[in-house]
Amino acid sequence: MRVVRRIFGGDVDPAIRPLVILQTFGSMAASCLFTFNGIWALEHLGATPTQLGIAFLVMAGAAMFTGVLGGHISDRIGRRPMMLVGRGVFSLGALGALAAGDNALAGLTVIVLVGALSSLGDAADSAMVADLVGPDEREGAYAALRVASNFGVVLGPPVGGLLLARSWNTLFIGAACLSMVAFVLAWMLIPQRGRYTPEQGDEQPPVSVVFRDRPYMALLAGSVLAYMVYVGFELLLPISAVQHHGIDRSLWGAIVIVNPLLVAVLQLRVTNAAQRFSPLSRMVAALALMGPPFLILGVADAVPVVVAIVIVFVFGEMLWVPTLQAIAVDRAPAEQRGAYMGAFNATSGAAFALAPLLGLTVLSHFGDEAMWATMAALAVIGSVVFAIVLRDRHMVSNT
Repeated sequence: MRVVRRIFGGDVDPAIRPLVILQTFGSMAASCLFTFNGIWALEHLGATPTQLGIAFLVMAGAAMFTGVLGGHISDRIGRRPMMLVGRGVFSLGALGALAAGDNALAGLTVIVLVGALSSLGDAADSAMVADLVGPDEREGAYAALRVASNFGVVLGPPVGGLLLARSWNTLFIGAACLSMVAFVLAWMLIPQRGRYTPEQGDEQPPVSVVFRDRPYMALLAGSVLAYMVYVGFELLLPISAVQHHGIDRSLWGAIVIVNPLLVAVLQLRVTNAAQRFSPLSRMVAALALMGPPFLILGVADAVPVVVAIVIVFVFGEMLWVPTLQAIAVDRAPAEQRGAYMGAFNATSGAAFALAPLLGLTVLSHFGDEAMWATMAALAVIGSVVFAIVLRDRHMVSNT
């Protein structure tokens, strides 16, 4: 454990170590497969870009629904069963790609179903953190899970590439095996209950209660805006860097790996160092680092400048994600953590649906600089939303 502390900058609470192990293998499986999904659909299945775009849009919308539903069910029957369902569905879905053969409709259907149904366990994963550790430890716990997730993202694509060098079927079988490892680990390591798991009452409030909680909905609105800026980095920056700023495709592949590597090594250090500042200060600083620096591309776009923008963005990302996750789970009533975290997780799906549509529309009509001005504006608006919402002390402490 001393070596782990030296590499990653902190220790991991023993209560969440099973989740960290599970997250690593689950993230490896997901990145091993999803990294190549689009290529498989376009090159092997012969799907058109429009068909693939529609499939991703349907998948994102369905995942938002199943995420909330899965969280609500986990409030009733426990987190562990839904965590097992998510991993099991992913394994079966990866094998389902084998059955699709070279049929485009069948393959796109598999992509949609795997993305949507595997999301049934996402909210249970998030809520389980709050079941296992107390409020003071939750932000650090979410930071540790981000380290595990990004470590899996670093390992998954190279593993997938090695498997794909043999055949598509080898890739699908390998991804299924990795996900099955996660399933077995969840079965063996995840407890039925945590120290902070709430007692179940005779009547469970309906899931609609979440959407009638106006302060929480305001928090989720800010989350959508922040995630849209993040999606700008994930999906729009590669297009901008390669097509509009002359970055070679291979070089971009080397640049973008900086993101998960820095998160894996620095996330716990950044989270621990930032504890002296208020959650509101951290959120405003995070969005200031994530959005406005993209405006520099309109003035300078040399490779060192692009690398610097990526590094600055990663520091904002490391401030933002664990802080907002901790706020979201602390604001949720204990007996409805799953449903609330399902709604919170759905904000990323909404952003992945909205940000490319908005950003690429602006890009096609007004140009690259206008697109990044739009992302910067979203960051500023998100900061304003968080400033309004987090003024309420109830939003940063469990009531």
